[in-house]
Parts: sequence; structure tokens; C-alpha cells
Amino acid sequence: EKERLPNMLTETIPYLEARRKRDPSFKYELLVVDDGSGDAGATSRIGADLAREHGDDSYVGRAIRVLTLEMNRGKGGAVAQGMLRGRGRLLLMASKMRISSRFLVPIHAPPFFM
Repeated sequence: EKERLPNMLTETIPYLEARRKRDPSFKYELLVVDDGSGDAGATSRIGADLAREHGDDSYVGRAIRVLTLEMNRGKGGAVAQGMLRGRGRLLLMASKMRISSRFLVPIHAPPFFM
């Protein structure tokens, strides 16, 4: 994960920023979930570094947060915890893969996540 996560985020953040600049009403939040799996906190550090580098400015519509789970709950548990803590109206989950901006299609969150 620590090899793939920075690559995926390096593609994702410029796409989100470009979209935010084109459409001032567009807001986004990146939530990096450390599933507690035993990578010695590498995922949390990557997320924290990213938040420091790009800032967390909810006022302008950009938020980068890290969720560190105390106990490994498996992939399903990590996804569920991330989705439950997402603050947006639309949520997208990406995992361990290098994605391209063409795959950034929002998924409508069920009402109980709002």
C-alpha cells in the first residue's frame, strides 16, 4: 500500500484541484483510512504528509483527513468506517490501485450516511 497510495493520490489531487478551480461550487474531501494492518503506520504518515503538503481548507472546499483504525477490521471494516466518516453528499471509494481521473465518478451515498 505504501508504494501505491502516493501514486494514486498524485493523480487524484491535481484532478480534484483542477475541477475545483473550474467550478467554485465543487468541494472535495480525501479521507485516507489506515486499516491498522501492521504497516507500522505508513498509511497514516502518508496521509498526514499529504494533508500538510496540500493543506486542509474546508472554507475553500478542500479537506484532507486521516482515519487511523486501532484494530484491523479487514478491508470491509476499513471501507465501512471510511464511508461512515465521509462528510460529503457523494462518496467514492478507491483502494490500493492506481486510478485515473476517468474513474472518478461519484457514487451516491445512501441517506443513512448523511
